[in-house]
Parts: sequence; structure tokens; C-alpha cells
Amino acid sequence: MHEQLSAFLVDVPALAAKLGGISDPVAAIDADLGPEWKCAQLALARYRDIRDAQRWLVRVTVRNTTDQYRLTMHDLIGNVVEVFPDWRIWSQSGYRVNTVTGERSHLSPPWPGDLDSWEFLVWLATSDAQPWVPTPAERDEVAHKAAQDPEVEPYTPMRLEQREPAGELVDPARSIKRTAGVR
Repeated sequence: MHEQLSAFLVDVPALAAKLGGISDPVAAIDADLGPEWKCAQLALARYRDIRDAQRWLVRVTVRNTTDQYRLTMHDLIGNVVEVFPDWRIWSQSGYRVNTVTGERSHLSPPWPGDLDSWEFLVWLATSDAQPWVPTPAERDEVAHKAAQDPEVEPYTPMRLEQREPAGELVDPARSIKRTAGVR
């Protein structure tokens, strides 16, 4: 799946440049960019299919459960600590606290808030982030590194049933075939 993700992300920056920040279909049609908007939505659907398949595989292989599972940033970005050095602090509290004055300052990640949005996909494809779909061995390596290094955010999968609606499990074979363009 990692190769599939990498292969189609190559086209996202050019498509985003053509759309020039347009974020809704009406604006795209008004700007005579309807076909580009459709391509952007197809790319976003492909991205979501890959992440759905990844989520399913994590649930049934690594977590050995069918419970809802939200992919962590370590599941999405191979170098999250390098892209966002305050990752550990942000993921724990969202604030940096001055130890002398006690003042808190809000931290904001460099990526857009909605991880299923076109804006996030563009950021992922155009930033210094290394998008990935880790293998179980790579996931174990991240967990081991995080456990050994106090400066690295520990890898802790989170379940947020409220954020992801319960529904059918994604059939990974169908999703992977759809992502690869096979019907």
C-alpha cells in the first residue's frame, strides 16, 4: 500500500497548483476547473481508500480487534517528529508551558486539522512530510524507538469511537483493488 500511496501522491502538487486553493465544487466550476476538481476528489477518494485499508489491517492484525481504530500521526507520516518538533508536547496537551512563568502557549501542528480533507492531502504531498503506510515491522521499530528515546512521542494507538462512526469493516482486498484501479 505504501507504494500505491507514493505513486499517486506525485500528481497531487500539480493538481493543487491548477486549483490554486479552490476548496469547493462551485468555485471550481466558476473558475472553469470542474475537471480538475473531479480529479482532486478522485485522488482524495483514493487516499481515503488506502487509509481505510490500512486502518482495517491494523485493527485485525496488529490490534487483533474489530474495534474502531484511529490512525495516529505516526501511522500517516514517517517523520512526524522532524516535521513537527513539538509533536510530543502537542499530542499530550496541545500547549507549551513556560516552566518559569507558568504561561501556556497554544501549539498548532503544521498540517490542516481535517486529516481526511483535500487540504491535508495537498499538505502531505507538498510538505517535507514523508507519507507512509508502515509494515508491522516498521510499526514495531517506531514503537521501540519511541520507548527508548524520551524526546520521541511514544507510539500509542488510540481508539476514538466518537470520531469514527461505526459501520461495515472495509474489505481490504476490494479497497486495495479499487486503489490500484482494478475492478
